[in-house]
Amino acid sequence: MQQPVEPGVHGPYWHHAAPTAYEQRWQEHLHQAAFRYYLYDNTVAGERYLGLDALTLSSALHARLVAATETLARVFRRAVRVVQRDRALVERFGFNWAVAEMLQHEPSGPVLSPVGRFDFLLDRAGQWRLLEYNSDTPSGIREALGAGHLLATALGGRRWRRPSAVLGYRIRQAFGRLLAAAPRPVRRVGIVTDAGYAEDFAQALFLRDLLAPLGPEVVVGDLDNLSVRRGRIVLLGRPLDALYRLYPIERLYGHPVFPDLMAATLAGRLWLLNPLAALLAQDKALLAWIWAQREAALFPPDEQAAIARHLPETYLVEALPQGLDLEAFVVKEFFGREGEEVYFASALSPEDWERCRAWRTFVVQRRVRSVEVPRLVRGPKGWRPVPGVPCVGSYEAGGRWAGHYIRLGDAITTNRARHVPAFVVAQHTSAMPPQRWRARMASHRAETTPQRAAVSESPR
Repeated sequence: MQQPVEPGVHGPYWHHAAPTAYEQRWQEHLHQAAFRYYLYDNTVAGERYLGLDALTLSSALHARLVAATETLARVFRRAVRVVQRDRALVERFGFNWAVAEMLQHEPSGPVLSPVGRFDFLLDRAGQWRLLEYNSDTPSGIREALGAGHLLATALGGRRWRRPSAVLGYRIRQAFGRLLAAAPRPVRRVGIVTDAGYAEDFAQALFLRDLLAPLGPEVVVGDLDNLSVRRGRIVLLGRPLDALYRLYPIERLYGHPVFPDLMAATLAGRLWLLNPLAALLAQDKALLAWIWAQREAALFPPDEQAAIARHLPETYLVEALPQGLDLEAFVVKEFFGREGEEVYFASALSPEDWERCRAWRTFVVQRRVRSVEVPRLVRGPKGWRPVPGVPCVGSYEAGGRWAGHYIRLGDAITTNRARHVPAFVVAQHTSAMPPQRWRARMASHRAETTPQRAAVSESPR
């Protein structure tokens, strides 16, 4: 029987620091992240979004995650190519008929975005289990590169390495290859977002700086700064050759520029770097389709094995097998983002189930029982460690693994989760043994150890 493999949370800050020192270090961390990496949106609902600890993985766990990411990237590309050609199926997956028709005629170049992110949980048997694929507008790049670098520098030492250090290079490489494949020379790239949201605008600025060495001019603007001039898409008065959206495509449908944007894309006048197919790859209905096709000849043996190993069984809400124990499942909306429209199936009333079946835009996925690691929360009596669930985002850029984006939160990961960087334990060391981890959490809950008492005091 496979023994559980548990990650740890590393950091001398809350294990050894006095409350006042810990508070000061955290404030300094937030300050540096804001000014050096555009991470000025570092609180959510008054709570700190950037954590001051790091999730540590063993080399073996990390290697399995890299392999899963790259194999699943091939699975999703293969699945999108097949489903994209079936207009009726695309409509069944929640696309309106006009967008489904556009998908039929999209240029064959960029099948998916230059960068995507698979979100995994590590189950209690030590297996990585896929929750979803964020391929349309994946976030977290600033955090993975910027906040991770700051914390690694502050910790120092050689007991671990920071795998996400390659993320910037891999992203530039993927964008560069995609721009080189454009049907016409790319002299200017646009990045558009809703600049009314601090996080989205900061991501756009960070990505602009990241892509600057590629050569083409990079222009950042608000969605409302897009216009059309003689069939060309223009951003802030400058005609574009390529465009990357930091704005969900399904929200773009009703924007006045959308028809002209797609007309320019389909005619080859604009190279859309995250195309309509990127949303199809992100559609949770595709998870159910891949699960149903897991033994089909479409997928080579290694990809079949990866689907069986990493994808929890997933069904369309109207296609549930008879006698399925719904207590063990969660319900997810096709296009839900950041934990929106995700419910434990056991908590839904009969009326809720009827509405989900009537809307037909939900999947039912087997719940993953994840390992837990300690995280700090602030309560009336100060900081205290409690168990948290790490959602491990694993980037792929151009089909290659590229880095991590970790969010530490509740059983359902929402925008209230805290980001912590990912480290990999060096070969000559080992991750915290499960026995030590369990003992530490027991001592935290019992509030008996000096360490626990120190961090429970209110930092002032």
